[in-house]
Amino acid sequence: MRHAKRMSKRRILQRSKPSKRPNLSASVYERLRKAILEYEYPPGTRLNEDELAYRLRVSRTPVRDALKQLELEGLVARSPHQGVFVKRLSPDEVLELLDLREVLEGLAARLAADRLSETDLEKLEGIFREAEELNRMGRYADYLERATQIHDLLVASSGSQLLDRVMHNLYDRIRFVRSQTIHLPGRAASSLQEHLELLEALRQRDPDRSEAVNRARIRAIKRDVLEAFRHSLVF
Repeated sequence: MRHAKRMSKRRILQRSKPSKRPNLSASVYERLRKAILEYEYPPGTRLNEDELAYRLRVSRTPVRDALKQLELEGLVARSPHQGVFVKRLSPDEVLELLDLREVLEGLAARLAADRLSETDLEKLEGIFREAEELNRMGRYADYLERATQIHDLLVASSGSQLLDRVMHNLYDRIRFVRSQTIHLPGRAASSLQEHLELLEALRQRDPDRSEAVNRARIRAIKRDVLEAFRHSLVF
């Protein structure tokens, strides 16, 4: 009888244990961030709190919290008496971001060339093969995801936690730029070749060449971005 009471009490405690509730603000933030980076909300789009709350089926509070976080990251901007808009980047801002990316990704490749494990090198080669196939099929959004995985793995292999944090924020700001430049004439094929050259340098464990190849890749992107601005193809 006592055993039965103990079992009954245990069941009651298990049923009454509070369940973990998802953080609504974090969830809304991730959904809005993804929509911005994937160009569902292009630069200049006004983000109305009420409309977003209705669309996402939440209250205005998590939407407001999410927009504040996105503003801190530079993905949206607040205009007095007008509201919040997806931020437009000027040519100077885009080029400044790419200048930073060139230095940081070059450093990541240099450090990774010495520190990359054989397991991670095999993983890089596997990701590249997937990226190559996606590029050939014209699935550029998926291709860019694989390219990002390659560079995330390089940064992680660099052994620098500070570099990892800085690059994470940098990728967030320029991802929507990359989603447009990949469609520029010749950029997809060039990107694939550039990543192949990077992989070859890493295979040879050559820090100087790995850095040089990665920096040259970003400079090629800058040339394409300048051309895009010149012809108003993006942004």
